[in-house]
Amino acid sequence: MAGLDPKLIKHALSVAREHGFAEVEIETPTGRFAATLDRAKKTAEAPAPVEGHAKDGSSNGFLDIKATLVGYYNQAKPALEPGKSVSKGDVIAVISALGLANEVESPHSGEVAEVLVADGDPVQYGQVLARVKVNA
Repeated sequence: MAGLDPKLIKHALSVAREHGFAEVEIETPTGRFAATLDRAKKTAEAPAPVEGHAKDGSSNGFLDIKATLVGYYNQAKPALEPGKSVSKGDVIAVISALGLANEVESPHSGEVAEVLVADGDPVQYGQVLARVKVNA
């Protein structure tokens, strides 16, 4: 896998999830990659909003920061914690997947209200990592 571009792998996994594929295989002259995806996580249509939550993930002035891929959550330095101020684009965590470290950037600016995962926890694609109270 050393010769494969990590962006190519991420793209292939994203397309596979989007279209409900169970397996992904990539073979190039420089390397080979194969993965089996969890069918239980496949959803053909977007889930309905949870009661009290809008489609954008907001709830009473709070917005969710979600995992961008499947892997293991690692705290950024400094660690994300309630009361900490974050800006859009700040690196708030790293998700390790397939031996690669992938930075997670905050899509929102505001104050961290709660952190829902601990360092080293496994995370699923789209899982809420933290909630941010939006700056008015």
